[in-house]
Amino acid sequence: MSDLRYYFSSEVMSMSAETLQKQADIERAHEKLREMARRQGVKPITSFDNMPDDLWPENEGVDDFLNWVRDIRQSDSPGRNAE
Repeated sequence: MSDLRYYFSSEVMSMSAETLQKQADIERAHEKLREMARRQGVKPITSFDNMPDDLWPENEGVDDFLNWVRDIRQSDSPGRNAE
């Protein structure tokens, strides 16, 4: 057990302060999302059968969906300048 503790403590010590801060920020953001979901009664999707039929327009294909996801992710990326 002490070997495992040494391994983890050396791993943590080798992380930069910036990396640790980013990790803490991500963990706080995840916790906020979990709390928001809990308050709104959001539950995980357990089956595609439970998905709404009109989730995505019928006349748009998978490529349209993937392009939409890419565009959303790029517009939300932290390195992008605000327009």
